[in-house]
Amino acid sequence: MWGGLAGVISPYERKRNKGYSAGDNPEYFTLSLIYELPLGMGKRFLNKGGPVNGVLGGWQMATIIHVNAGWPLWFRAADCNIPGQFAEACLPGIKPGVNPFAQNPGSFDPGKGPLLNPAAFESPTDFNFYQGNGTRITSLRVFPDRNQDFSLTKNLRLTEKYSFQFRAEAFNLWNWHFFAPPGSTGTGANAVDTNVGSATFGNWLGATSYPRVFQFGAKILF
Repeated sequence: MWGGLAGVISPYERKRNKGYSAGDNPEYFTLSLIYELPLGMGKRFLNKGGPVNGVLGGWQMATIIHVNAGWPLWFRAADCNIPGQFAEACLPGIKPGVNPFAQNPGSFDPGKGPLLNPAAFESPTDFNFYQGNGTRITSLRVFPDRNQDFSLTKNLRLTEKYSFQFRAEAFNLWNWHFFAPPGSTGTGANAVDTNVGSATFGNWLGATSYPRVFQFGAKILF
């Protein structure tokens, strides 16, 4: 099946199709924690029923933290003069000995110019019945990201059959951001223009990860 990621190598050159997957991330850390406050009926402190338990008992905190090293980049040449019957794309190669980054991805500032160095890649004028010597997905990685979600839950038993639950949740608790592809709040891969024939090659495309969001909910359980 043809696709911008999957269908870029001729089926007669299967060895060129070996490489990283778009979702490859060798350093991905996730920590999930749940803690029930030791207050209220049956707990270590303030082991009482009535109003004390109604106000202070049944509280639970939870958080999920994740940090990753960044996703791999892939490059294309949109001005690719190869007949469609070949079902392949032009994959610009990276010139040996030339730094492909114009700025460090870890401290990238869009106001200072592009992230990528155009001189490090095969020229867009090269792709005249030539597919390039690049790989489907490169080993270059950009924009590591981190996130923490947090929730506070209150469980209160009303009767033997009914109980009440209140939830307060914060997504991206600290309002951390990373550069993201347009229309996406997921991976940071290809958050910059990776078409070597584009006048804005290497520049940030203007999107970031989602902002901090608060959510509240209440329900009766029976």
